[in-house]
Amino acid sequence: MGGDKALMEWPLANGGTVPLFIRAAQVLDGFCERVEISVGSRGPRPGIDGAAWPTFPDALEGAGPLAGLAAGLGRAADLGLDGVLALACDMPFVDESDFAPLLALLREGADVALWTVEAADGKVWDQPLVAAYSVACAPAVREALSSGARRLVAIEGRAAANGRQLAFARLPASENSSLRL
Repeated sequence: MGGDKALMEWPLANGGTVPLFIRAAQVLDGFCERVEISVGSRGPRPGIDGAAWPTFPDALEGAGPLAGLAAGLGRAADLGLDGVLALACDMPFVDESDFAPLLALLREGADVALWTVEAADGKVWDQPLVAAYSVACAPAVREALSSGARRLVAIEGRAAANGRQLAFARLPASENSSLRL
């Protein structure tokens, strides 16, 4: 692709455009107590630095989405929050309604709540970048990251903060929502 996908322009109904990372932040800003943007690298991010929302680097540079989740959960714990919502910037069709059922599952005791999408071949794919993660996931995330894992689903089967296995809740997407996811 050659460029930073977070800065790709997304068309708005009014004829204007907005970078994809702003579109994602705006979705979350409507109902989250606080929105911060995981920017991956520790260096300057022209076009992202100075946005309306605070940014933070990954816990380990070049270590993929799991490092972003580790940093996000650390920020949430520092701020006294219950967890984080993950929304990849390259999923511009996702909206607030996609997070309500995930948050409900966390309130019911899940540590991780995520959508799944069934492909045409019948294979089911987790969508860990449209998900809700409790701060109880932090030890599992750190453990997975230190073992060399980079994918978010690497935390499954690991222990939560209280020593029990993480509770995953998966929601199958409807035909309508699978198009957005």
